[in-house]
Amino acid sequence: MARLEDLRTNNLKLTGLMEGASSGPTPALVWLSYNVHGNESVSTEAALATLYDLADSNNARTQAWLVNTVVILDPCINPDGRDRYVAFYNRTVGRFSNVAPDAREHHEPWPGGRTNHYYFDLNRDWAWATQLETQQRLALYHRWMPHIHVDFHEQGVRRTISPRRQSRITKLSPPGSVNSRRSSGATMRATSTKTPGSILRARSSTSSIPATATPGRRSTVPS
Repeated sequence: MARLEDLRTNNLKLTGLMEGASSGPTPALVWLSYNVHGNESVSTEAALATLYDLADSNNARTQAWLVNTVVILDPCINPDGRDRYVAFYNRTVGRFSNVAPDAREHHEPWPGGRTNHYYFDLNRDWAWATQLETQQRLALYHRWMPHIHVDFHEQGVRRTISPRRQSRITKLSPPGSVNSRRSSGATMRATSTKTPGSILRARSSTSSIPATATPGRRSTVPS
């Protein structure tokens, strides 16, 4: 912990965002963010489980990771949306939860918990930063410039990964993001053909480019 500031500034020097010579390689900087959509409640639950495992000194696997990795964890990007969803769920669910998809507890009334307090989808705000949550998050993000960013969502049991069409790419879509999506799409398809019971919806390599339809998403906007 005592070296955190040195690691942060050394990484910024390596990126060219801070003047001065770096002191050599820096550990991997990993940013984990959860629950940008407040009604995807599994995201925050997963964040707590992850935090527990990372903090568990008896967990040999995670402790080995932390030898050369700094993990920055944002457990709930959209707290207002999550509170709205939790309030709905707690007043709707019965004595026991009902897994039936048509049960009332699985169907929120408008506006639901997806958006923030001002009904703005924070997963479309990375480029323009109109919302306070985004502005505060980007300020901290740019202080670290992590090497890896993982944006956790909840897909739901009735949905599958569905890469978007080639036609969704626009002139505003960064080439690096498009190429990365092509590569990840090919990897997902290869994995799905080898995994029994996989529900990945495989498509051609030129169409496996999810989340490039708008530059406002984290997967598209450059750091």
